[in-house]
Amino acid sequence: MRGCLVLHRLLLLAVVVVLNGCIPIPVPTKASAPRYTESEINALEVGAMDRDAVLQRLGSPTLTRAQDRLWIYLWRVESGTWFAIPLAPIVAGDVGPIHSQQFVLFLEFDAAGTLRDRAFGTARKGDAPGRFCTSDDLCLEHEVGVSVDVGRSGAVSYGFADDWSAVSVPSRGARPGLAVEHRPEGCTVTLWPEERWGRRLHSPRFADPPGGIPIALDGEPDLARYHWVQADQVLELEAAAGTHTVRVMDPWSQPASRTWRPLTVSSATFDCAADEHAYLEVGATVGEHETVHLPIELRRVDSVAAGALVASRRLVVAR
Repeated sequence: MRGCLVLHRLLLLAVVVVLNGCIPIPVPTKASAPRYTESEINALEVGAMDRDAVLQRLGSPTLTRAQDRLWIYLWRVESGTWFAIPLAPIVAGDVGPIHSQQFVLFLEFDAAGTLRDRAFGTARKGDAPGRFCTSDDLCLEHEVGVSVDVGRSGAVSYGFADDWSAVSVPSRGARPGLAVEHRPEGCTVTLWPEERWGRRLHSPRFADPPGGIPIALDGEPDLARYHWVQADQVLELEAAAGTHTVRVMDPWSQPASRTWRPLTVSSATFDCAADEHAYLEVGATVGEHETVHLPIELRRVDSVAAGALVASRRLVVAR
């Protein structure tokens, strides 16, 4: 499914392993069993099953969005392994699979909790690596590469973390059931990163540069409140009228052993009135060589100017 990307990663892996004093040897192995069989997936009855029934069949989803109306199940099928033969007196070991195929299953529920749609996301030709979309353009992206030291010296493990992944649709009207519900007594807030956050700057901390920022509205810096927003996306949230705090986590924070913690957070406040739609661009501090970093700057944009920008960007499906 991602042949060129896999080959590229394997070549990089081979170079890293050799430079660390090892020779990678391909070892054929039987493909791992899929998490779910085709019959188990086909047994999910659209229009006739609720969340509890799905939970009994498939277990808990990997990711959830839209206040539990969107469930995403992820699994890989792997075969073969690269085995490192040391050139120096160090321990040999497995440094990763030869072939790895990512499966992404989207399940959407209606307001009553009934399964209304199921579809697989696939990697489409021409899309960025790590993006998986259904036929009607519901997408999961921003797969993060993390260096893994235990058992896989120098290897990189790729995967989707709940707070660092982005789930998006083409626009607000594309899938109304996944958009936030506007309340007249509250205010709607639309946020987006300024374009400079999209620059793919080199960083030794990530296998792939961030290309976006994690944004949260209000609350303490709790990871469960963050939404990853790519540079070509907008995030829409509903809030009560009053003063609110926008928090942005340092996108260059070092993830360690898949424990995703905010190391640095910057915040700024804004006011909104009842039945108001506030449009806010999340600006950045610009450093040497036009690099972008914290602290953030919130810039209000009027509805006319914001309209065209928002229409041209994908909408993040919020939690």
